[in-house]
Amino acid sequence: MSNAGNYILVIGSSNIDLTIYSHKFPMPGETVTKGKFMQSFGGKGANQAVAAKRADNNVILITKVGNDHFGKQIITHLTEEHIDVKAIISKEEHTGIAFILIDRNTGQNMISVAPGANATLLPDDLASIDCYKDLLRKAKVIILSMEIPLETIKEVVSVI
Repeated sequence: MSNAGNYILVIGSSNIDLTIYSHKFPMPGETVTKGKFMQSFGGKGANQAVAAKRADNNVILITKVGNDHFGKQIITHLTEEHIDVKAIISKEEHTGIAFILIDRNTGQNMISVAPGANATLLPDDLASIDCYKDLLRKAKVIILSMEIPLETIKEVVSVI
């Protein structure tokens, strides 16, 4: 792990965002074609970890991804961003996915999320991480977001 006391600890979600930029939103039952597709990395926790690292901090991310292609993509991406990924949990669950539809004329969006592994990041998962309480206590900053279960957030707060 990163040097004791010299890191930001982020505990939160990680997703794959599947986005279509369309000339209009479809009505129920309607198919709208000619959209532009983009796949990107998302989830509030992963985004916060990347931002903190790009601001020149050491970062450890605790998140939960599926043991699937998307989960592997997320871990590779975070590793390339030089984020400490040793505390990422990978389970037989699908990785969180966000479907995002953006009206390219107005900029409005519609988002539907299938949280997958994010919704199952529970206190028992934290306990399975080697020395997780030390990670919490020694972090110079802890960042939490509400895209993981509330009971997990309460557990983290009770330790610090």
